[in-house]
Amino acid sequence: MVLVPAGSFIMGSDKGDKNEKLPHKVNITRPFYLGKFEVTQAQWQAVMGTNWSHFVSPQKPADTLNRTDCRTFAKKLNTRFPGRNFRLPTEAEWEYACRAGSPAAYGFGDDPAALGDYAWFIGNKDEKTGTHPVGRKTPNAWGLYDMHGNVFEWCAEGYAHDYDPKEQTDPTGVKDAEWGVVRGGAWNFGARSCRSSTRVWLFPYQRVVVVGCRIACDAQSYGLTK
Repeated sequence: MVLVPAGSFIMGSDKGDKNEKLPHKVNITRPFYLGKFEVTQAQWQAVMGTNWSHFVSPQKPADTLNRTDCRTFAKKLNTRFPGRNFRLPTEAEWEYACRAGSPAAYGFGDDPAALGDYAWFIGNKDEKTGTHPVGRKTPNAWGLYDMHGNVFEWCAEGYAHDYDPKEQTDPTGVKDAEWGVVRGGAWNFGARSCRSSTRVWLFPYQRVVVVGCRIACDAQSYGLTK
């Protein structure tokens, strides 16, 4: 896992879709760990004892996951490693980590022509291969791989149609919404869907072939308080 430092950023985009607008300042006051890669099928199999991914290969991301599946995975990790508090990242944590300090459309800048260096998306897709093994593209500035493309990733909270434009600190989002939210784009989606601020809603029980997850963990559980 990669330690993501505390800090502030502007969440959303006034150049994006309606549900990304009302950009607002978000303060992340506590560092946290985030998976260096998406959860792989090998990891999923080791923890869950099953693998229902469509594009089967141990080092590819686990796919066809719903939010309940991902929460169960985190709970089982916590049983194996007591006190760690493994969980899904909040939507704010996810976007903050994806941006890695960049205010641009992507963690590397604004030019979609460069996306192929960082992501598996429609511009370099292979229908037979589908997803790709994690970590084969360039990581972002904080050492996180595949934040753009490969598979969408579940966030912890429910989906809110609109942002609150006021400054927020460690937001946890909507807890009881009808929909959940996934981030990051996927191997068969266009560059626009892979932007740092792109938000896509799904029912929490839906299993979709282009959706996986990445696990977060509180830094305090590792004895880090700054």
